[in-house]
Amino acid sequence: MSGLALAEVLASLGRTRCTVYARSLSDHVLQIYTGLYLLHAAGFIELRQRFGARALRDRLGRPPLAEKLVAGDLNGLFVDIDGVGLVFFDVRDGANSYGELAGRVALYAKRSYRRGAYPSPEKFMPMGLNYAVHPDRTLRHELARSFRQLERSGLAAKRLAISLARLHPSVGRLLDVPTVSTLSGPVERDLAPRAIFLARTWDPGEIATSPAEAEFVRGLNESRAACIRALRERFGARFFGGFSRSAHAVQHYPDCVVGPEVSTRRHDYVKRLRSYPVCVATTGLFESIGWKFAEYVALSRAIVSEPMSFELPGPMAAGENYLEFRSAEECGDRVGALLEDRELALRMMENNRRYYVEYGAPDAVVGRVLHAAITG
Repeated sequence: MSGLALAEVLASLGRTRCTVYARSLSDHVLQIYTGLYLLHAAGFIELRQRFGARALRDRLGRPPLAEKLVAGDLNGLFVDIDGVGLVFFDVRDGANSYGELAGRVALYAKRSYRRGAYPSPEKFMPMGLNYAVHPDRTLRHELARSFRQLERSGLAAKRLAISLARLHPSVGRLLDVPTVSTLSGPVERDLAPRAIFLARTWDPGEIATSPAEAEFVRGLNESRAACIRALRERFGARFFGGFSRSAHAVQHYPDCVVGPEVSTRRHDYVKRLRSYPVCVATTGLFESIGWKFAEYVALSRAIVSEPMSFELPGPMAAGENYLEFRSAEECGDRVGALLEDRELALRMMENNRRYYVEYGAPDAVVGRVLHAAITG
């Protein structure tokens, strides 16, 4: 895995010609689209898009799982690099992979990467942090994708409206959509020592496909609720947090939901997040590293997090980029340490800023994967 500085990585791309098979409508791949578009706009790659299902089926050689891989809701993207071959960005929550693809791709970049878990391990690499993000201003490729995907779902129609509005960045900033600049920023050294943890519950009956999964989801909800209760009790007004007011949360955790006056819409959430230097992250579905962790890193925050179950590229480490906890009591202890030790919090914020710039920004995530494929 390359330890080169991002500037060297991007320079090495040499305007390589890439084709993205722009089938997926998933929020999880917005970051990958954005990274590709930014790399093209900056002149590091030459990008074209193909939209038809047949083109991707033919490029894959029509394997048995082809229909799943060309589905509009696939949490992944294929990028064809001229002279190199296919790269697959798999942004699903869990460690599972499409093992059959190992023989058909030059590189398989896995969001939830677990060393030793895959066939042909030399073909696999950790993709990095994942979250939903758009370019600040709509670029030509995004607008073309928005029109070409329009007939496929109501979500595509919404995406087109968002793309058209963001042709003017001043208008786009008013929208309830995440963009590179609204979801990133330098270290803010003068923030009052406060902590935040806004989360959601998951209804096991809606997303679990087995009793074991249902139990895991219930455990996620319970651990999040325990942290909310412990942090409220310990830090009072220095902590802001709770569950968003879904029907499931109100029914099962009424003491943990935020007040009805609190908006948890993304625009309002990010605006609120910018006032809190210390942020809490918990394990996501299927043990994933959640979007919140990625957003905290992008915003240069000090982080308290449950242990990670998956590997990230670059210098991401407990004690340097986040403090680990394994119980609600430990969560309170770690938050307290960052609130009491300003230098520790600032050092962590600076580490996360450096990590974001080099490894976490959309063009960094995508650029490093393309570089790894090209250099072998």
